[in-house]
Amino acid sequence: MTQACVQAKGLNLAQGVCDTPVPPVVLRAAAQAMERGKNFYSRFDGLPELRQAIAKKHGLTADQVVLGNGSNELIELLVRAFLRPGDEAIVPHPSFVVYPMIVQAAGGIRVMVMLRDYRL
Repeated sequence: MTQACVQAKGLNLAQGVCDTPVPPVVLRAAAQAMERGKNFYSRFDGLPELRQAIAKKHGLTADQVVLGNGSNELIELLVRAFLRPGDEAIVPHPSFVVYPMIVQAAGGIRVMVMLRDYRL
């Protein structure tokens, strides 16, 4: 997938491949966090202080904010929150391999829709 994306001069959102330099502020913050022992996965629902900051910015309570360690977890949470057993869910094809399985695990009916090649 990465090679096909490079050949098409596309943006690879499938694998988290990043070819841009890390900003110095991020490098410093990461080093400082690791020096303080923050070198493990956060809670599944996100760090409380980050959830509170996001909630405050958007006029919500921290209980209304959920963070995740990756997009697949959050997509599964959304599917399970909104899809009821027997509901149909459109799953684009091609897509990441777990998306059809997430719909199936939630009791949904997968409706696979082939994506066309739209080149600008």
